[in-house]
Amino acid sequence: MLSYHHWEQPESWQRLRFSHDCFVRLIADGVACGAIPAKAGGDQPCLSLDDGACAAADLILALVDTNRFLCEESIDLAIFSAVLHGNHRLYASDPTTALARTDTLRPHHAVRVAQVARALALPDTTVRRRIAPFTRRGGLYVRTPTGLLVATDRLRSLRECDSSSSARHGSIRLIIKRAVARGLSLARSERSYCDGRPATPTIE
Repeated sequence: MLSYHHWEQPESWQRLRFSHDCFVRLIADGVACGAIPAKAGGDQPCLSLDDGACAAADLILALVDTNRFLCEESIDLAIFSAVLHGNHRLYASDPTTALARTDTLRPHHAVRVAQVARALALPDTTVRRRIAPFTRRGGLYVRTPTGLLVATDRLRSLRECDSSSSARHGSIRLIIKRAVARGLSLARSERSYCDGRPATPTIE
């Protein structure tokens, strides 16, 4: 149980509000890209701070559990997510991607270990040590002279072999359904932000 002193700190409430807004943004982006069907929300005017923060915590735990077929340790999943995010942002902003009509990551889409370490506020040595087992043949990463790429072929094969993923994704759907029942409108999720839409994280 967190102490009264913890809740007396303004930073604690800021983190709580930020986690709430990150959950709302994740749902909003899921609706925008078609991953989550948009429909009317609950009867309340918006999702409360308490319900949003609890949903954010539940979702993080569910995502860690759902992706154990990739990484058993949460720190490894955080590093993987940062590398994937960095690769995707460089891929999406690459003008040659549309011309090539390919979804293949190229060396100039790679991110350096130092960039990942800064983004996650981890020591370089920790990140290097954690990724080492995943850079071997058949691992999650491909090393290039410019940094790390997610091994997309390996990722696809792992997903195809994970027969239990559908059942585990059910817990994520339940979290979203519960948030909707508590007042989150999938069609107008922006009403539930405490401080506005959080900025997109950068890997630089």
